[in-house]
Amino acid sequence: MQENLKAKYGTTTEELKNAASQIKWQNIKCNDRTRVSLIDLIANGDIAGNAKPEILFKSSEHELFYNEMLSKCAYEDCYHRALIYALGINEDTRHHINEIYDFSTRCIKLNSLKAGWVTSSDLRVLRLAFNLFTDCVPESTHKERYAVGEVFNYGDAEYFFQAIKLRYNY
Repeated sequence: MQENLKAKYGTTTEELKNAASQIKWQNIKCNDRTRVSLIDLIANGDIAGNAKPEILFKSSEHELFYNEMLSKCAYEDCYHRALIYALGINEDTRHHINEIYDFSTRCIKLNSLKAGWVTSSDLRVLRLAFNLFTDCVPESTHKERYAVGEVFNYGDAEYFFQAIKLRYNY
């Protein structure tokens, strides 16, 4: 089927491979004929259209957590990718995931912000994760604690930027 579709659009394998390799960056640079052919091939299952952007993980545990927990989510949208990624940054938040997020109701648990196990770095992770997931700041909190300078004022900023990229599909 793939050969028939390539012939139908007059596209070479090399053109398709080149275009497909760019999907992860959402920046396909090819002619319209190749783009239409690629879309048709993906739609017909001849090319896996599930290329994922390269993600920077803090550790192998972080990556494992991200993949396992994301598979438990009802949706693998940008909100859940950012939430799960951010919660995986710290060991504490990974360990207490079920106290932070309810997979069955798909809701965050704001009470986790006040849990006894939460450290200052955990709070930063939780604030970022919750903000990226809900696009808002909880009403009953000190909003200034969600300021960029407050949240990013510690050593995991590069991973925080990665969570933001996941949320906004960069």
